[in-house]
Amino acid sequence: MKNNFELIEFGSLSHVNIFLNRIQYRTPHFHPAFEVGVVLEGETDFIISGELHKLHQYDVVLLNHNQLHEIKSREDGALLLFVQLSNYLFREVYPAAQSLYFEESAKIAPSDPAVTEMIRNLAVELTFQYFRTDENRLLLASSLLFILFSKILQSFDHRYLSTAEQQSAQTQVARINKLVNFVDANYTQKINLSDFAAQEDLSLSYLSRFVKENFGQSFQDYVTLRRFYHARNLMQYENKSMIDICYESGFSDPRYLTKVFVQRLGVTPEEYRSQRVAFTHTDEGLDFKSYPNTIESKFADEQALALLQRFRPSGTYLGNIVASVLGNH
Repeated sequence: MKNNFELIEFGSLSHVNIFLNRIQYRTPHFHPAFEVGVVLEGETDFIISGELHKLHQYDVVLLNHNQLHEIKSREDGALLLFVQLSNYLFREVYPAAQSLYFEESAKIAPSDPAVTEMIRNLAVELTFQYFRTDENRLLLASSLLFILFSKILQSFDHRYLSTAEQQSAQTQVARINKLVNFVDANYTQKINLSDFAAQEDLSLSYLSRFVKENFGQSFQDYVTLRRFYHARNLMQYENKSMIDICYESGFSDPRYLTKVFVQRLGVTPEEYRSQRVAFTHTDEGLDFKSYPNTIESKFADEQALALLQRFRPSGTYLGNIVASVLGNH
């Protein structure tokens, strides 16, 4: 069974995963780590636990451990930097991180532009050092990592969950994962929320509210979205007839397919295919990896280093950041 609980393969630093992605669409998912995201180029929408957040260039987003989120960008994708931090990173130096929770109002960096800039620049320089090949790169990256997290703790409202709250959160994560897996396995055919309700022995009214609260849309709208991205990818990468694409994506009638395309893109499926508007960005060597409901690509280390040079802060600025963080302790 597919698992939307994203298992992170931690890299050079234990319990840390850092990467650059250009994302057009990323399906709802969650992972066992805190995540700091920085928009380096473009605009993107983050749907976090059912709430829409519109992000622009240089905005910062913070996600809790196991927090459901979905990412939608324009046709050419948005360039995003991600730093994922496992709870285990802080076992010895900050044990309370095991129950740390950033409040709902703190998902987007504080309105103070200076704070947002500081977190962004720390994340950029951390990522740059992480991808270098110098022998002392990991020492520098580790130092910046803890400074970054310290600044986040200073800047975002947070609290510590009780044991009961942690158990409740685990139950919710498991239910979300089952629901996403159910849709993944069945959206190309007729699918009803009542079937999942019967499978889980839950009431239909409860599940309807659960989907709305966690996905920010109705169950049927969520299924339609998955079918839409499947159809769009088939148009880009498969030489199939429109009727075959329609049925293979789960739409019961070509009229429904056309309606969704007009609503979301302002063009018919035929017009979309003929225009070939997707993937107009020019990042050298970047190859989108496209799946039925995901369009994204990670950059290789060398590509990431070249891109990050454009966004790095000056050494003097970094020194001021460190002094600012230490001065608040």
